[in-house]
Amino acid sequence: MKDMPKPFLIRMLPLGQLKDVHHDHRDIFDASVTVPLRSQDILETLIQSRNPDRKNSVGTVSKVESARLEVKANHQTKILLVEDNTTNQMVAKQLLKRAGFSPDLAANGEEAIHMLSEKTYDVVLMDIQMPVMDGIEATRRIRDGRDEVRNPEIPIIAITAHSMKGDREYFLSVGMNDYISKPIDAEHLAKTLSKWIPASIPDL
Repeated sequence: MKDMPKPFLIRMLPLGQLKDVHHDHRDIFDASVTVPLRSQDILETLIQSRNPDRKNSVGTVSKVESARLEVKANHQTKILLVEDNTTNQMVAKQLLKRAGFSPDLAANGEEAIHMLSEKTYDVVLMDIQMPVMDGIEATRRIRDGRDEVRNPEIPIIAITAHSMKGDREYFLSVGMNDYISKPIDAEHLAKTLSKWIPASIPDL
């Protein structure tokens, strides 16, 4: 029993009582939501529960909102999310939408290359481990231009669940520009994207 992880405790509060959450049982509950529940609030709180460095907070709304303000985004920014896991797809898409983006989705590297050949994107978020074609092979093929993608120099940000020493250097060596680790942190995602989104995109 001692090895069992501590459960992520979410408190449900009547509407209007959320403002007092930090002064009442803040050492017991990890997050709080109000009832009636909204699917968006539930999803954002579940996103927080996947973060091992979580701290007591009111859901993840304030975290996502603060991240949104750090990113230059509008409806014209084209992001391609390459991810095979449906849960990770849902989490990443929700974070991106809260940051002002409407990402397209590819389930593997092969699909990503096809989409990059058909449409011009600004940034690619590339999962590393995927069936059919993984993120490393897809990145190499994008960079060498063999598949006639529209922009072989497009910024590619790796997404990996196994962040280890030397990963960043390896990803850069195969042609990626940056990387973020899973579970995806909203603030880190925003800061990373802000480095690679074209400077011509205006602030919100």
